[in-house]
Amino acid sequence: MVLMAHALGLGACWLTHGPETQKKIQQYFGLPETFISRCHIILGWPDEAPIKSGRMKLKEAIIEK
Repeated sequence: MVLMAHALGLGACWLTHGPETQKKIQQYFGLPETFISRCHIILGWPDEAPIKSGRMKLKEAIIEK
């Protein structure tokens, strides 16, 4: 899901959470208490464009001795 969000130009982050957040998620979505969540993904439009790192050419990456 995170990779697809990135492909669509969205920002996304995989987060883990504890019992307090788990309870809030159960209440928000109306889930039974037997349903236990341990992580969630937040996503949205990034506030700014990410900085693209420069990519090395293959010849620069190979070290010959």
